[in-house]
Amino acid sequence: GVIIEIGGDFFAIADGKPLLWDFAGYSSEIPLSTSNDPVTLVTPKASGGGMRDSKVFRVKRIPDPVARLSKSQGGAMGNGEFKAQGGVGAFLDNFDFDANCTIQGYKLVYVAARQDPVEVVNGGARYGDAARRLVNKAKPGDIFYFDDVKARCPGDNVGRPINSMVFKIQ
Repeated sequence: GVIIEIGGDFFAIADGKPLLWDFAGYSSEIPLSTSNDPVTLVTPKASGGGMRDSKVFRVKRIPDPVARLSKSQGGAMGNGEFKAQGGVGAFLDNFDFDANCTIQGYKLVYVAARQDPVEVVNGGARYGDAARRLVNKAKPGDIFYFDDVKARCPGDNVGRPINSMVFKIQ
């Protein structure tokens, strides 16, 4: 573990990646890991040495976000609404902390009636040129698959796979 001073009052014993913590008006970056190993915060006494208080807690990984197109995770979607979307979003449903996850990329597969599937790999959340061309072809009866969706959340070293989506155009 590493002992870190926070605002001159607190010390943390922890390992891993930095997270921002704010204690009683003091802000500092503390290395913490999401390995579920315990972390101890220690408040030293003002004089005479020793510690006034300590608290042990666990640091948990942010849960997997949910991929959505507009407000939908898949199913039937109108042609106009589908074409109006700019890309895929990552949402943390029922998560109490202010954290933003980003979409790193996905595979978009377009299947028109009686046609071979057309596949493009899209980097990032927003449609690239190739993905936008496929989306603009959408017409009733077509199916679009968003596969191999990867998202990255604070504390992640690499992207994590999240849900796929399938949309049938109406």
